[in-house]
Amino acid sequence: MAIQKTTPAQSTILDTGNTWNKAQSGAFVALTSTSNSIAVNLALSNNFNHTLTEDTTLAAPTNAVAGQSGIIHLTQHASAAKTFAVNAFWYFGASTPTISATVGKIAAISYVVEPGATRALCAMVGDTA
Repeated sequence: MAIQKTTPAQSTILDTGNTWNKAQSGAFVALTSTSNSIAVNLALSNNFNHTLTEDTTLAAPTNAVAGQSGIIHLTQHASAAKTFAVNAFWYFGASTPTISATVGKIAAISYVVEPGATRALCAMVGDTA
């Protein structure tokens, strides 16, 4: 199936199934931490990355859309471990895992935004404590 370029007057909603014959990927958007908080604008990408530079909390995102899914890739600070917490929007079930305190270790949060876009179901994999 060929992808057609649309004009503003044309619908951009796809209502048919598509088969891709090549791998598809989304770019990682770098996140920054300011005043111990990481802001995430989910309209920028599905995938994000961040190297911890201070003790910080992953804030509730802006522009959450039901059904969006992706990865947040985290790298522990290179010389002094930092703490990492999450806003209640990022739901891990009974207990939120913690990132390893070992410098340079990596973890990833996978997420999918629930219907209603008020919460994302999450899992963390990698070097967790």
